[in-house]
Amino acid sequence: MGLEAHPFVSRAISPSVRRPQLDGVRGLAILLVLVAHVVGLNGAGLAGVLLFFVLSGYLITSLLLREHEDRGRLDFRAFFVRRGLRLLPALVAFLVLYLVAVSTGRFGTSFKEATRGVALGLLYLTDFALGLGRGWVPDLAHLWSLAVEEHFYLLWPVALSMLLLRNGARGLLRPVVLLICLGAGLRVGSVAFALLAHPLYIYALPTTWIDSLLTGAVLAVIMRSGRAGALRQLAGRPVVMWGALGTVVLYAAWPGVDITLFTYVLGMPLLNAAGAILICGVELPGGGALRRVAGSSGLRWLGIHSYGLYLYNSTCIMLARHSLGHGLGNRFLGLGIALALASLSYAFVERPALRLKDRWGRPTVRSS
Repeated sequence: MGLEAHPFVSRAISPSVRRPQLDGVRGLAILLVLVAHVVGLNGAGLAGVLLFFVLSGYLITSLLLREHEDRGRLDFRAFFVRRGLRLLPALVAFLVLYLVAVSTGRFGTSFKEATRGVALGLLYLTDFALGLGRGWVPDLAHLWSLAVEEHFYLLWPVALSMLLLRNGARGLLRPVVLLICLGAGLRVGSVAFALLAHPLYIYALPTTWIDSLLTGAVLAVIMRSGRAGALRQLAGRPVVMWGALGTVVLYAAWPGVDITLFTYVLGMPLLNAAGAILICGVELPGGGALRRVAGSSGLRWLGIHSYGLYLYNSTCIMLARHSLGHGLGNRFLGLGIALALASLSYAFVERPALRLKDRWGRPTVRSS
């Protein structure tokens, strides 16, 4: 999930200044995930995670390009300090609480099994464990998406730095688009391999989501290059904006769409484009009603608390089902507990870590 605050909007603004409309996009993404876990509409989960990935690629690339523009280079140490402080404290707190809950013996998961899942989560390997069907733990299966995103954080700054060194900021668009095509090819190749040779769980593998993350990166490159005129025209057309939102909602409401071949060949590129259009609609002037919806207090609250909600909701719902039964009421009870824990996580874990991130994660000034 893309949970970084919006990058610099001026040279003097801290990296953790938030953009309300982008919080709204993030809120829509986590709302789709919650619907999937409570109601069982897996298409909603796919659409929500994909929207997170496009947004994450956009935000992280925007931040890195701004840093390169301001300082002439990328500070990898500062980047990884920021990422670690944003993601690890809340993850560790969640996993500790999970182990405490499992140790009571009331939830049907052995402590040994739970510790294996915790280790995979901390090492960001749940995506491979789930995708290859090797040793994953159902209570923590949702951590696959955090692992996919972490792999992007590890590789993309280095790759972007190399592209900037070779092509310069003005020459980024073509190689990143080529990388998107390569990512789409890897997804289709993984599907073919699974169909012909090995029953992989394609959904969780990082090869499935490369082009989603890079779609956001391309959007950032265009927005920062001064060539966003066509995007402004797009953002000014309500039929395009509402069509993109309708595409996401329709996909989310389509039962069983997550297991169709159409999804992995054509559906995901379509959703990537819809996600990029939605981000344009709330970032550029002309977004109109869609921009106002994204800035609404409810979606913004969900967006601000989205990391904690993503960490807790699936596990709380599953533990409620283990101990109380599979009824819809029990799933809503699990969701209510997740909402409370996410609020506490943001207040007492994430916000203090964000203050440290601003202090310790500043890029070093280049000597003249």
